[in-house]
Amino acid sequence: MFDRPSDMPQGAMTPDLLDRVYSIGFTRFSGTKRVTMSQNPGGQNGAKPKSEKLYGNLVPIGGGDTIPMLRTRLRVGRRDGCDIVLPFSNVSGHHCLLEVDEGYWFIRDLNSRNGVKVNGQKIIPGLKKRIDPGDEVAIAKNNYKCEYDPIENGAYGTPPQDEQAEAFFERSLLERAGLKRTKEK
Repeated sequence: MFDRPSDMPQGAMTPDLLDRVYSIGFTRFSGTKRVTMSQNPGGQNGAKPKSEKLYGNLVPIGGGDTIPMLRTRLRVGRRDGCDIVLPFSNVSGHHCLLEVDEGYWFIRDLNSRNGVKVNGQKIIPGLKKRIDPGDEVAIAKNNYKCEYDPIENGAYGTPPQDEQAEAFFERSLLERAGLKRTKEK
């Protein structure tokens, strides 16, 4: 099987088949990292994709290929269904979530086994933490520098704040798990 449409023999990829491959999604390999592309990048007959908005980059500390952040919400993990796939044994299937809020990137640990750190400080699972430009993000033991421009992402005024731990702990465990507690009569 072919990992990319460009690996297919010349003439094997028709314009109709190319559109179907892009609409279903394929995995682009980038060094040891895989980035799943699920949008049709456009073009016929293998034409170059239309330029997409780049919301930032995750640059591996210590070398490696840069991971482009092409959407405002990215799920990071080891499973193939994630937007950014990190195929390392210490990365959980659904490890963390990256989201843009008011032009700034935030990260939320999805109850991963090995956790997430921002500038060396572990974040509380379930709470979102702002990532400022140039901050170091550790996903399990994989370290990245987050590079982006908040103004290009739509930031204005003062940066949004992190979620507060006090509000998080005010809710019961059942409420946080999404289970409703029923009152007995």
